[in-house]
Amino acid sequence: MTVLSPSGWSSGANIRRGFRVLVLVAILSVLTACGTAPPMVGSAPASTQDPKLEKRLHWIVEKLNAREKLTLDELVPGLDAERFSSEDTAGLLQYLNSVIRPQGPFAVVHYRQVAGDSSGLVASLRSRWGVITDLIFTLSDREKLASWMFKASDSVPDSAESLEEVKQRLLNISPHLSLLVQRSRSGKVVTDIGVDAADSKPMASLFKLYVLGAVVREISEARLSWGHALTVREEIKSPGTGTLRDAPDGAEVSVLDAAKRMIDVSDNTAADMLMQIVGSEALASAVRDLGHHDPKALDPFLSSREMFALAVGEANDAAAGWADYDREAKRAIIASIDSSPIELDQLSTDQAFWPRGLDWFANAEDISAALRQLGSMISEHPELREVLQLTSASDPAIDELGIHVYKAGTAPGVFSSAFMAELRDGTVVTAVAQIAVNDNGVSLDLQRDVATSLVADALRISGNRGAPG
Repeated sequence: MTVLSPSGWSSGANIRRGFRVLVLVAILSVLTACGTAPPMVGSAPASTQDPKLEKRLHWIVEKLNAREKLTLDELVPGLDAERFSSEDTAGLLQYLNSVIRPQGPFAVVHYRQVAGDSSGLVASLRSRWGVITDLIFTLSDREKLASWMFKASDSVPDSAESLEEVKQRLLNISPHLSLLVQRSRSGKVVTDIGVDAADSKPMASLFKLYVLGAVVREISEARLSWGHALTVREEIKSPGTGTLRDAPDGAEVSVLDAAKRMIDVSDNTAADMLMQIVGSEALASAVRDLGHHDPKALDPFLSSREMFALAVGEANDAAAGWADYDREAKRAIIASIDSSPIELDQLSTDQAFWPRGLDWFANAEDISAALRQLGSMISEHPELREVLQLTSASDPAIDELGIHVYKAGTAPGVFSSAFMAELRDGTVVTAVAQIAVNDNGVSLDLQRDVATSLVADALRISGNRGAPG
């Protein structure tokens, strides 16, 4: 029997330790590898970039954020052999593994084109400590890396200084925006800014907040415990984010460890295992308890594996009219999904599936309320502090910050980001943003972290206002 430990996880999507509300705690020295730094120009909209450059940027960040050390076999295919000698490649590999990767996971916060060179890109990467470093690379005619270097960033996007600025900059990313920033204390809730906050939108992985609520409910009713062992089985493994899908059959994790994985690295298999142990009634109750305005919108409450099967897997054809089906028809389709593995290459799609009703839907008011409700449960369930990765150190970015938590959700055409902070005077601040686009030619991929930084700015600005008057 294999017992899995929660230690050692990392994820490019997990920027909790590096979002803008945290103080930048260090400045990197200039770090170079293979090539001379090209000149840089001012910002260019992400939509003007060459898709080949964006694809290579994704490749680089994926390699930097991998759990295991890079190998030559993984690195060499991305390098142009005419530009990188075997000695250069070996040196770059050692440099990446010993100097760069330990500072990760990294998130892209900004990128722009190299001046006078359409084959080059400058991307600002945020480390786990919040330090911004510029990654600079150029591509050869074969679309492989001709040069690759790092340097301390001299062009970091400015923080927003007002909630109106946050709103406008998010609207520049997409007009299909919902935004809600609120402060609450002793039952009084004040909205500092709201944009279409009552409009229901897909929330992607933020559905896991409701799963966590169901877990807490079952523990409160003494039907479950944080130490209860869950067993990994092949038929429940889900693709996408997380590492439990790679665990051997029969491996065990506790409810607490699974919950931590579900929130920290958005582990889909962990979420599905928790959903299975709590059951549909507890999930439905959690949706109501956490304040969702329309609980029927999450009935049936799909597991991540079911969502993938319906959206891109073997049940895709049957789910073509999902948004128009009644509850019983949906449940019949779900029951027909077999236990065969969903291949990862099936997930390689830019086609948004939320317009067919395939996602978990809520509005910004629902998500903000769910965060507050989960926060209120911490006194009775201190384990939630571990699950939500709450910190207790004061942060000068929010003068009286007591604790904070962050959760995001992404899917083709979907961005959702939710922050919560509790100030030392007991004021709870929430900042939630959702974007949903139905244009498959519009990519949110490399703008998600810019948007998340802006939502974190909103948390900081609102938090500095203190308790609601």
